[in-house]
Amino acid sequence: MRVHMVDKRMRKLELLKQELLEPEWIGSDEYETLLVGFGSTDGPIREAIQTLSEGSPGKYGAIVFGDIWPLPTKFVSEKAAKAKRIVNVEQNATGQLALLLREQTGIVCTDSILKYDGRQISGEEIVQRLKEMKS
Repeated sequence: MRVHMVDKRMRKLELLKQELLEPEWIGSDEYETLLVGFGSTDGPIREAIQTLSEGSPGKYGAIVFGDIWPLPTKFVSEKAAKAKRIVNVEQNATGQLALLLREQTGIVCTDSILKYDGRQISGEEIVQRLKEMKS
């Protein structure tokens, strides 16, 4: 019975994969730096990409996940392969999305912007942290 129930749950995962929301692309198709995020980082990442694009057109792109499990891997793998730098943007201390990406795809984020003081990260903070990483 146990094997039967595990097999049943695994079939459900396969069905879920067919209905996943693919991550949303933000920014230029000629990017060097790729930001990845999910959930509440959506708005701040959009703001940061807009600000960064004004100063350095074409250098920044972002993927924002709607569904993260089962992780939609094809799109992110294609975009990550073209990036020189991948920056994980999250509202937690451990970088859970970066860990999930690495586990499921082998993609290693080169940097992370993490905020875990209970306040929302802003687009300005993301831009500032990216500038600090360059130096």
